[in-house]
Amino acid sequence: MGYLFGVPSSLAFSVLPVVITLCCVFNCRVPRTRKEIEARYLQRKAAKMYTDKLETVPPLNELTEIPGEGKKKKKKDSVDTVAIKVEEDEKNEAKKKKEGK
Repeated sequence: MGYLFGVPSSLAFSVLPVVITLCCVFNCRVPRTRKEIEARYLQRKAAKMYTDKLETVPPLNELTEIPGEGKKKKKKDSVDTVAIKVEEDEKNEAKKKKEGK
């Protein structure tokens, strides 16, 4: 039985493909130069600053006022069903007919 780096060769050659596959799947690349290390650090720092700023921004509906939103305020205590919507449409049609006469 042969040895590779103090480990039986059969074990070394069975673990090696697993390590290579994991490195390819998870993009485990060790930066080689100081420039690459600094660039990665700046990229992570910028991403963290962006996510921190994004957490402080309120939702869009709190930032802007939607035109006509105040006119159609409904109580959200109950859920509108199709029957309720049909009744509202019939009432609206009846009002239009009375106004038209």
